[in-house]
Amino acid sequence: MTPTSAAERSSRPFVGRIQELADLVSALEDAASGRGSLVLLTGEPGIGKTRLMSEVAQVAGQRGVPVVTGRCWEEGGAPPYWPWMQVLRSLGGDLERLAAFGDSRAGRRGATSGVVPEGERIRLFDAVGRFLAAASSERPLLVTLDDVHAADEPSLLLLRFLGDAVAEANVLLVASYREAERRVLELGDVFAELVRVGRRIPLRGLTSADIEAYVAAVTGSRPTRQLVARLHKITEGNPFFVEEIVRLLAAEDTLESLDQTTTDPFLRIPAEVRALIRRRVANLAREAVAVLRVAAVIGREFDLYLLQRTSRLTPARFVDVLGDAVALGVIAELPATPRRYSFAHELVRETLYDDLPPARRLKLHREVGRLLESLYGEDLHPHLSEIARHLYLAAPLGDADQALEYLVRAGDRAAALFAYEEAAVHYRRALELLPLVGAHPMSGAASSCCASGTRSGALGTAPGRVRPSRRRSRAAAGSATASCSRGPRWAM
Repeated sequence: MTPTSAAERSSRPFVGRIQELADLVSALEDAASGRGSLVLLTGEPGIGKTRLMSEVAQVAGQRGVPVVTGRCWEEGGAPPYWPWMQVLRSLGGDLERLAAFGDSRAGRRGATSGVVPEGERIRLFDAVGRFLAAASSERPLLVTLDDVHAADEPSLLLLRFLGDAVAEANVLLVASYREAERRVLELGDVFAELVRVGRRIPLRGLTSADIEAYVAAVTGSRPTRQLVARLHKITEGNPFFVEEIVRLLAAEDTLESLDQTTTDPFLRIPAEVRALIRRRVANLAREAVAVLRVAAVIGREFDLYLLQRTSRLTPARFVDVLGDAVALGVIAELPATPRRYSFAHELVRETLYDDLPPARRLKLHREVGRLLESLYGEDLHPHLSEIARHLYLAAPLGDADQALEYLVRAGDRAAALFAYEEAAVHYRRALELLPLVGAHPMSGAASSCCASGTRSGALGTAPGRVRPSRRRSRAAAGSATASCSRGPRWAM
């Protein structure tokens, strides 16, 4: 018994983006002819990047082209190379096996030496490239990566490598990101390299004609010119904002009010789009909202079974309230992953999360971290980063020892997968917790990273012009040592 699926709801109209979709279809046809490439979709939140990727994926499916997707985890805590792990698993591969195979071919000695030979990571990247080329040998392949502004740096470096590697393969890589995100600015050299090897398609706001077509499709009647002009002015053509306003006001039968000259205080975009979200969520039962707030703590995507373990509702009632949220468009089932759901937009998740009292957030992070530990106790490795993140955020409640242990383990696993930048992040957070727990036996890898800042160094000059990230990685790892004197930092 599962909630109503996304397929059972009326789909949102797709308007505009004619040229952008044509460009993507053309790139797909090039890939079918052995001229693979990387295409980057950029734009602000809600501008339609994910929807455009969905549309080209639909075209690919109609042409018999397999589509595999990797989604980045915006809340942090995902294991290194998380989007690529999803892609490879969908194709029957395994990134850790590829990494181990590269180790065996290189004759790598045990990690206890603390020395990372040049070229290890590039061998992993090459193995992934060869795997994708083999997977597309009989028919082209479309790989979509959503929200790569939230990807770990090793995943971005792998994408950069593959941007060159697929040039003679039947593979089209399509990745999306928000260009104004702080992390994109911090990793400016990495994203600049992605743009250099790929093709960037910036998405802008919908035109007035696009908005007119959208309103007509949703309401079944042609809107007035004044209504369209007002919507365009309020939303600046952002599709998500247009959808939120039209959905809400159409449901309240007040859409015509936008023809008037008075300004509804709820319609100042983008700051007050959260008010629109709250008004939509208010249509749900109180227990449904409570369940969604817990889901917001878990992340943009969440597992149905994990969420159910946090709820006191009966299974039948739990399914009902989740079904109501799906029907209202607050969340949607991920068709490729059974029992897994996603918020309709990151702003929806953020709004629900921010509405939680700070103390309640900490307790929920602790509860989710312990549940993950219990659920995956027999195979914790893929979940170490996620558990570490939740326990780190809950550390002010007094469980810093356990959080520190998981941070070190997550850092060690990242280092073993050549994700040195991610390892530095975990080790830095571990050092932040040391004042709360006193002496703690740090692992050899963590001690090496934090003492010298060289553990994260790494990518030698290699084919495809993947540039070394050593300077930035050393800075990240080296700053960990200084951070322990400042104490932990938590966003409340």
